[in-house]
Amino acid sequence: MRIGSENSDESELATRSDAFGRFRLERADGRRWPRGADWTAKNRRLPPRSSVEPALELQLELGAPLDATLVRVSTSAGIPVSGAEITLSGPAFRAGNPEIGEQGTLELQASPMTAVSDPDGFLRIGCPPGALAHLDVLALGEPPVSRIFRAPADGEHLEIVLPAGGTLSGCVLASDGTPAAWVPLRLALPGLLPEQETRTDGGGRFLLSNIPPGPYELALAGDPLADSSSLYVAGVMGEGEERDVELRCRPEHTLGGRAERAEVPLQGWIVELQRIRTDLFPEQRSQRTDALGRFAFASYSPGSHYRLRLIDPDTGGVMSVQKVSAGSAEVRLEPRDSIGELAGLRGVLRSDDPEHPVVFAELWCDALGRRWTTLVDPSTSQFSFENLPPLSYRLRAWMRGGGPLDLGSPELKPGEVLRIKPRIEAPGSWRLHFGLPAGVSRERVRVLVSVHSLCAANPGTQRRLELDPDNTVQARLQPGKYEYSVLIDGVLFERRSLTLASGSRTEEFEIQPFVRVTIEVRPPRLLAEREAVVALIESDRSTDLRKIPLARGINRSENRFEVFLPPDARRIRLESGQGLVGEWLASRRPEPSQLISIALVETED
Repeated sequence: MRIGSENSDESELATRSDAFGRFRLERADGRRWPRGADWTAKNRRLPPRSSVEPALELQLELGAPLDATLVRVSTSAGIPVSGAEITLSGPAFRAGNPEIGEQGTLELQASPMTAVSDPDGFLRIGCPPGALAHLDVLALGEPPVSRIFRAPADGEHLEIVLPAGGTLSGCVLASDGTPAAWVPLRLALPGLLPEQETRTDGGGRFLLSNIPPGPYELALAGDPLADSSSLYVAGVMGEGEERDVELRCRPEHTLGGRAERAEVPLQGWIVELQRIRTDLFPEQRSQRTDALGRFAFASYSPGSHYRLRLIDPDTGGVMSVQKVSAGSAEVRLEPRDSIGELAGLRGVLRSDDPEHPVVFAELWCDALGRRWTTLVDPSTSQFSFENLPPLSYRLRAWMRGGGPLDLGSPELKPGEVLRIKPRIEAPGSWRLHFGLPAGVSRERVRVLVSVHSLCAANPGTQRRLELDPDNTVQARLQPGKYEYSVLIDGVLFERRSLTLASGSRTEEFEIQPFVRVTIEVRPPRLLAEREAVVALIESDRSTDLRKIPLARGINRSENRFEVFLPPDARRIRLESGQGLVGEWLASRRPEPSQLISIALVETED
């Protein structure tokens, strides 16, 4: 067993299992957990996992063999691709943060695995039959591909056909209409797909090839032009499409400003620009101010939100934080002369139920992108954070047997030692019993409960629950409101709400017979990155609409989603969060694996 430190890819041997498969970690620290830890044994993988409760015994189960699934890679013309590098990065349906496990654990996805195809285009990956997973494919001379797939049954192989790459060419003009000569350009692709770079010629012409179908962003790879204008273009490329465009740089695509103190320029200070609220195109850049304290970031996306941080080059301290969005004028960053005296947070976290005490507390500062943790004294229930910058924080805690607690967002003033003593209610006990139709085993069903997160900037994550032999899931949760999702074979079946109080609550969930189909969504325009599309399903036997969220910002070449429909489904209505709707009316009962294509249109209002 290997264990790695937080935010590090390095790991070290921690222990070895004995002849009975048992192991013991002597150096475990309840305030920390591994990130990127790698557990391997006998050619099988185990997702990194760590207990946040001292002295808890974990039952670890090995995953699929590394050669469980045979894959063949070919071009759109059917030619085998030799030397294709395929990275398996985990299940398609997963939280971006560590999941909260049933054993009082934080469970990360297994670190990515990479394999290379042989001369006949074949390779093997460690994905069990029927599982959903995500593949990134890189092959010389072919467009990079990012795919969600379902592993085939035993004895069958997965066929990956690389799409024909597109070509984007054209002319880049400065804001005055003259050609932008010898300007470096950057083509950004979603997620982990590699960027492409090129440079315009003397006449402002450029050429980018082997572009995969799907969304892209075209931007300047360097500084803004001499007239302070920049290029930013977002689009969707079709498979094999050849597109020639004329693009003009504009001043509004440059985010500029000054760093100064009492109107005196701050030269050589570091300004960080972080793009926030983004799933497809994460971005973080930095530069130093010039002699006049000025800074300018090229290719600012007008539809995105950003955070600017001003950092003292001598101390490395963050001296100013400011959020900016579309339409922002020139930004002025001025450091505080002093952040003031450091602050503190102390208090008592005593649970109403002594059997479920609070084990540790965590502070997260969004402005600094940093967290602090401390243990709660088991005898007094007291905790303490010292020497904190006077800023706003998010306070979370971990209750034994109850999971994460949200304790609010304290704002600390300079020199203040804030004392709190919130009431920690006893956790409630929730049981969900399933009625399963013929042909659906309990191993195919999983429940994900949305809970507060730890060890991450994102405030939410998921707690994964498996069915026991009685087809029941059980969990202890802090009183409050929750949402939970029921998945079958990794595909969302239904999402429901839950309100839980202290005490016990038992619910029934009857899974009716269903038909598994694919919905293809055809939007008329480029969707906003976080524009959500949901499916409202109406059937003959129920007056209630089933609401199934599909995705946000679906701008791929194939916007297809697996969905479970009741056999008597008669209507599907799609709605986006920004005025798009579409509808499908059944002329006959839906059939297994049926493709249902729905075009979205703009509503009049």
